[in-house]
Amino acid sequence: MSGLIKKYGITFVKVFLIITLVTVLLIFLPVYYSVISILILAAFYHLYNLKYFHDVKKSFIEFYRTVSDELDENGNKDSDLKIAEFSNKNICRQSVVLIDTIKTLKHKIISKNNTMGNISIIKEVIISLNNLIYEMDNDKELFIKVIEKGIETIKGADAGSLLILLEGNLLEFRASVGFNQDLLDLTYLKLNECYLWKESQGRVDRSYVVHHKERYDSEINNTENYKKIKSADIQTYKSTITSPIWIENKLFGIINFDGVRENAFSDSDLDLMDYFSYQIGAIIKNHKQIEKAIYQSRYDVLTEIQNRSFFEEILGISMKQQVRQNIRFQMVLFDLDNFKEINDSYGHLFGDKILKYFVNVVNDHKRDSDLFSRYGGDEFIAVFFVSSVSDVEKIVKKIETFLNEKPFRERSVEVYVRFSYGISSFPDEALTYNDLVYLSDIKMYENKRKKKFAN
Repeated sequence: MSGLIKKYGITFVKVFLIITLVTVLLIFLPVYYSVISILILAAFYHLYNLKYFHDVKKSFIEFYRTVSDELDENGNKDSDLKIAEFSNKNICRQSVVLIDTIKTLKHKIISKNNTMGNISIIKEVIISLNNLIYEMDNDKELFIKVIEKGIETIKGADAGSLLILLEGNLLEFRASVGFNQDLLDLTYLKLNECYLWKESQGRVDRSYVVHHKERYDSEINNTENYKKIKSADIQTYKSTITSPIWIENKLFGIINFDGVRENAFSDSDLDLMDYFSYQIGAIIKNHKQIEKAIYQSRYDVLTEIQNRSFFEEILGISMKQQVRQNIRFQMVLFDLDNFKEINDSYGHLFGDKILKYFVNVVNDHKRDSDLFSRYGGDEFIAVFFVSSVSDVEKIVKKIETFLNEKPFRERSVEVYVRFSYGISSFPDEALTYNDLVYLSDIKMYENKRKKKFAN
């Protein structure tokens, strides 16, 4: 026995050589080839051990026969056969296990290889979407493009929808492809009514394949919503894969893809869906940051109306159109009276509230098509399209009357908001923006002086 072990046993040197070979394979070969090479090495090593076990079996049987002969002169042939049979079965069983393991690992490697290939495709999709977010005017347009790209990329997907989580744990169908969106626009689901919640039992932590969606559709508590969902053709799709969209550790919404075939999706698609939804979360976050930056570059932070630069940009475009179409407009420059005294008496925070109050009153008296901007400090500028000077004078007088009748009130403080103004007419008085502002400014100060002398 000792000679056999010395001949076939794994020495320290052999262990060191095997470890060295495995390390070289992992370093110098691609990961999938390295794994297969290691499996082949293990197979050869196992076959080597089979020879070792076969020799051990022979030595053990010979040893057993010697002992048996000493104890029983007739021997025990049945025991020899049982020992040999047991030993052979054990070795065969180990071989079968090894072969099954190799097949399983091969299947996993192929599956992982396919997933990695699909992820490479998704990476290209993500790059294209990131390039598009600068051109998207609103999030709904982006969401539709995301769904369309998902349908192109995820095998088995024929339709899709994206739901946004609102206050009160309500889900709104913000965008969809392959459904009647007009009906979905009027539909809201509770978070605990959606597929993802039910499949995950409330964890909403990863992607899930919904194998029996029909049992969930009938469980929706709001029967009116159930009718709308049914009318929107959601139930014509047999399979669904659903995934959460997380942004900055908060659940932003849910994205679903649906297939017309039974079992269109399998558990092997889950890793791909997880990766896709994670990347979509990053894209939506980037788009929101861009929208915020664009908004802040165009609108006044305090009053939330157009800032001066954006107003001038929009008006410049409008003036070119007005010249071609022979349309008139009136420009009005507003300046709040005694605003410095208000700030000095009640503080700048109170003064900010006065500015917002004035803006709200003007917004209530102008049309949506008219322009209104904060020109600077307590000065505001407005453009009223398709209006005569007398029409605009009437609008300004209505604003004055309203402010005289309804002063700004906060706690025990009551302040009447008063203003001076000047009107210039395009194209009757001026043809350029600077000339219009100059004339309006002169007329506004004339109005201010008249009010001072009147008092």
